Amino acid sequence: MSEPMTTKTKLTVVVVALVLVVALLVCMKKIRLPIPYPDSLLQETATITVEASGNACRVADRPAELLIITKPKHAVRWKIAGNCPDHTVSVGGFVFAGDGRQLDPTEERTREVKAEEGQTITAKVKEEGSQAPRGRYTYLVLIDGRLAGADPEFKICPDWPCE
Repeated sequence: MSEPMTTKTKLTVVVVALVLVVALLVCMKKIRLPIPYPDSLLQETATITVEASGNACRVADRPAELLIITKPKHAVRWKIAGNCPDHTVSVGGFVFAGDGRQLDPTEERTREVKAEEGQTITAKVKEEGSQAPRGRYTYLVLIDGRLAGADPEFKICPDWPCE
């Protein structure tokens, strides 16, 4: 015959069962533990590479260089590489992927810069909320106010993993 479980043994079994249930739910993405996104993994500077093509200017198709991963209230930058004399570069047309609405999660953004090496567009990410919900956005790169290709991503990720 086995001896009845002591209170300590019962408590241990309950705690182990709860840990297993929480681990299973986390793995199944049913619940999310608030783990801050590591600052070392943020990508808060993107490079817009411009190339002259006759009298026109175009943006090189390098989506990985245009990816921004940031947190609310952080500063972000787009650095210009290359030269297109007499042309300007800007970013805008943000669309929140969560519901497809046009929503600009930035403020205090430089509107446009010359399409010249070293120029920088800066912005600050808004505080998290209805005007800047966490998640994935797409944005446009514009040359002289016209679409210049690419469909880059802008992610606001206060918690890890970034979805």
